[in-house]
Amino acid sequence: MKIKFAIASVFALGLVMQSSFAADLEQDMKVLEKNYRTFKKTNSQQEAVMALTTMQQAALDAKKSTPKKLVDQPENSPQVQGYRKGLDHLVLELNQTLTLVKEGKLQQAQVQAIPAIDAIKKENHKKFR
Repeated sequence: MKIKFAIASVFALGLVMQSSFAADLEQDMKVLEKNYRTFKKTNSQQEAVMALTTMQQAALDAKKSTPKKLVDQPENSPQVQGYRKGLDHLVLELNQTLTLVKEGKLQQAQVQAIPAIDAIKKENHKKFR
């Protein structure tokens, strides 16, 4: 009886942790999307810097989570590593974009970054969502 309870408890804890990770990742993705929309429409350098900085933080935080699709994969699996690499690619793009914005080149940053970020999003959502 105690063994069954212990196994059930471990299983339940795993489900709670899994849904917690998924909730954290879902929240990070919502933050990314909201701030990406802000970046795309803004004419304010200050607002763009805030949006991009928030996106960087959310992308870095998302690396700590694993998408539901990959939960059963080991951390060092090619799929999980690919997920993390996609987020690294996004962070690199955000860094480059932030540099342009801080140099006062907001419109140039938007012209260059929007198609690049859209491509990163499309490619990685297809693989990991």
